[in-house]
Amino acid sequence: MPLQNTARVREQVRTGTAPAAAAVLREARWLSLAGVVVGLLNYLYSLGLTHVLPARDYAVFVAGQGVVLVAGTIAATSGAWVLAEALCRAGTDFERARAVWFSTSLNVLLGLVAALLAAVVSYGFAPPRVVVVIAVAAFLVFPAATAYGSLQGDGRLRLLAGARLGETVVKCVAGALLVLAGAGAVGAAAGFLAGSAVVVVAGLLLAGRRLRPVKGAFGMRPLWASAVGVVAVQGLAAVFAAVDQVVVAAVASDPGRAAAYQTATIVARVPLFLAGAVAAAVHGSITGEADGAREVAGAAVRNYLAAALPFAAVLATVPASLLQRVLPAGYAGTATVLPFAAAAGVLLGAIALLATVLQARGLHSRAARALGAGLAFHAAVLPLAHSAAGVTGMAIGAVAGTGTTLVVLLRVTPSRVRRAFLPSLRATTWCAVLMVVLLVIRSWPLGWFAAAVLAGAATCAVVFGGVPLGAPRRYEPRHAVAPGRAGEKASWAADRGWDR
Repeated sequence: MPLQNTARVREQVRTGTAPAAAAVLREARWLSLAGVVVGLLNYLYSLGLTHVLPARDYAVFVAGQGVVLVAGTIAATSGAWVLAEALCRAGTDFERARAVWFSTSLNVLLGLVAALLAAVVSYGFAPPRVVVVIAVAAFLVFPAATAYGSLQGDGRLRLLAGARLGETVVKCVAGALLVLAGAGAVGAAAGFLAGSAVVVVAGLLLAGRRLRPVKGAFGMRPLWASAVGVVAVQGLAAVFAAVDQVVVAAVASDPGRAAAYQTATIVARVPLFLAGAVAAAVHGSITGEADGAREVAGAAVRNYLAAALPFAAVLATVPASLLQRVLPAGYAGTATVLPFAAAAGVLLGAIALLATVLQARGLHSRAARALGAGLAFHAAVLPLAHSAAGVTGMAIGAVAGTGTTLVVLLRVTPSRVRRAFLPSLRATTWCAVLMVVLLVIRSWPLGWFAAAVLAGAATCAVVFGGVPLGAPRRYEPRHAVAPGRAGEKASWAADRGWDR
């Protein structure tokens, strides 16, 4: 959703006082940083569990985490965005209360459906108690989305980033304590309940008088249309991102090999968290105007690739001796899976970002068809690749599936946006040089670690550096026009060349 008032951005573009893309991305810095930290915390949590859970329990936990991640992604990028857009359209307290009640009711309904589907899916790989925990966790992430949507709609970016970090910290701490107390996979999965429950309670406190039954809330056709389109696109993207975690738990005969694959893919998903944060930050600005939308989309992609490519280079070159020091002995296959998982992670983030761009421009059916075709191919390739070459083959199949899906999405993407998804020469050169340096010193773990830390610091300084602009508390939706400029609305809406 917009983190920058679109009327203000258009005025900046007209007067040349500040580029729209730079302004929006500076506003997005906090969410992007939170996305990276959340991804790393999830990895550290999973890494710690490899030392205290048996391999079979760990495989069950990671597969369940994938199911909850699907539900959480759909909730965070559907209900939250729909509510945020409705709040910025609302002109009165009554309209805001109606939007909040619509979102709350919709999220409860979607949560019940998600809980049922999560129970059906997890029944194939988890014992009954874990199935119940996963189902309840899948339900709770939807009411939590109302809190996120309210913060997003009010433009309270730093508080939104803090809420996401807080949920992850509570999840990790609660899950770790329960596992140490002997709860096993049930305790590890129960961490999701604690994290989402904290956000739900905080959301109830923040909503205040807004949260009340309002007549006519379910007759808002624009919200229903928006919700259906967003849920379709983001739901398919979320299922795509988690399908390999579930498949490997179901088809792998050796729990240790399955756990090794899952360990590698968890850390490789950090670019996916970054892409989700960037997408949430620029979604409204892409929705809001035609000319600025292309600029913002291109800048968002460059921002994502500038962080994701170096991260993948570091991850793909981790020395095997370093992994042996960090992981238990039964996770030896992680070293062979990690390079392919790193490549798939960058491609997954690009898919999520591109799908959101298409969604923001109202191309829901186009994005959903491409994602559906890619998901069918991906789901068919994974078990075949595993039967041919085990978890390493499955990792290669994951790269093939994600790469093919990204190509399919790019083919249905307007040409001007498609060109933005090519990495810049500077980013490509920097990544290539970094990869060569890390490969050369890979046999010296201490030197490799020092180079990786320096590369990470340099990347963070480039991507997250700079002084952010003051975030306005409210922003305007796509059809809001600055006073005195109503005559220009038609030219913005025409969006010359965007859909070609």
